[in-house]
Amino acid sequence: MHMKLTEKLSQIIYHPHDTFFKKGMTDIRVARNLLQGHLAQNIKKRLNWSTLQHTKQSLVKEQLTHLHADMVYQCDVQHDSTCFYALVEHQSTPSRMLPFRMAEYNIALMEQHLQQGHQHVPVITSVCLYAGKQTPYPYAIDLYGCTAHPSTAKTCMDLSCRFMLIDLNTFSEAELMQHGTADLFQILLKRGIQHEFLSWVKSNPDMILHLLDRSYGASGLHYMLGVEAKNRRKELMETILSIAPIL
Repeated sequence: MHMKLTEKLSQIIYHPHDTFFKKGMTDIRVARNLLQGHLAQNIKKRLNWSTLQHTKQSLVKEQLTHLHADMVYQCDVQHDSTCFYALVEHQSTPSRMLPFRMAEYNIALMEQHLQQGHQHVPVITSVCLYAGKQTPYPYAIDLYGCTAHPSTAKTCMDLSCRFMLIDLNTFSEAELMQHGTADLFQILLKRGIQHEFLSWVKSNPDMILHLLDRSYGASGLHYMLGVEAKNRRKELMETILSIAPIL
């Protein structure tokens, strides 16, 4: 592991935030803990969480491939045959058109579901996990905000469908630590946009040991090194190795 960490100093990680997001969210325990930590109680109590699974759904429409960081999960609903999907998208920069992109993906997912032989469209909850420098999130989370004049749109159209925004900047680290295995996953994404992990690691050495107990521990370390300012990467690596020399 020491050699792997050293090698990372000379590598450029493409889309480091999205890469780490996908690595962490492929662990179904992390996905479950994250969703349970943020979904409304009336949704959580309806789901049979033991059936939650990553669907590995992929977009088939060329024009939708810009949704590169999406993760789709399927879960049974208790006491009826409703098919429930949770779409989780990661954003490190705000986008005015995100509600439209979410709507595009929802329609594509519904089409795929019907093409598989189902007679009804599924229920979909769209979630955006946002960790960006600009906070609070500056744009609307419904389709009205994508129009030139939202007040006119609200009068003339029913575009009330909203996605769920999780702005990690609005949560303290203590709050995120209550989210089971998704704890450090969210904290690293929250801090990663600042490109400065060195002082955090020095102030919280136990967090490194805690991170090593997570399924995304190795990718978390690589993520930290990948987004850290270049002039601090070597010192960050040396600090991590002083805390966990077995690496």
